[in-house]
Amino acid sequence: MRTHYRVFGLGAALLLAPGAVAAQGSNPAPGWQGFYLGGGVGDFQYEEEGEVQDVQYSFDESDTAYKLFAGYRFLPFLGVELAYADLGEPGGGIDEDVLGDRLDADADAWFGYVTGYLPVADAFDFFGKVGVAAWEVDTDLDTGPNQADLGVSHDGTDFAWGLGAQVNLPANVSIRGEYERIELGDDGNRDRDASLISASVLFHF
Repeated sequence: MRTHYRVFGLGAALLLAPGAVAAQGSNPAPGWQGFYLGGGVGDFQYEEEGEVQDVQYSFDESDTAYKLFAGYRFLPFLGVELAYADLGEPGGGIDEDVLGDRLDADADAWFGYVTGYLPVADAFDFFGKVGVAAWEVDTDLDTGPNQADLGVSHDGTDFAWGLGAQVNLPANVSIRGEYERIELGDDGNRDRDASLISASVLFHF
């Protein structure tokens, strides 16, 4: 929960930053173009419901995530981006049907996006992105002291999307806040949801 507060606090700072940047009088023009590199930290939320060997379970936990990304903004309104995210190891108890049991998930993903930008003010962008995520989630289900743990690995490539905003500071530095979601869907035995809220710093060239 504290991670949520930190990320939302950074998001609030993003909303206040354009005025502070404008006061410096040295803003880059909106809609910059070129190559960029960045990294960030955030909160990964993973939800899973399903059945494994007649065990019904429901799981909803989060953990700190880290991401690295690179992209190219070839027009003020359009670009592409590739990212890798270590989505942490969310773990915790599962619902009352199997009270006392625990599920741990170890997740990561590669993302490929096409990104659309809306430059506003002097140095502020809203953006949205759509693409795919190649993901992997390894889960370990503890079914009690008298039973063996059940380890299952899931992976796939699914539709992903994101929304966010960024402040473009002097010296070719931007601060970004965003929400991303992987549409994992239902594989027949499990229904899964995965989302990431993050704050990042990027450098453009």
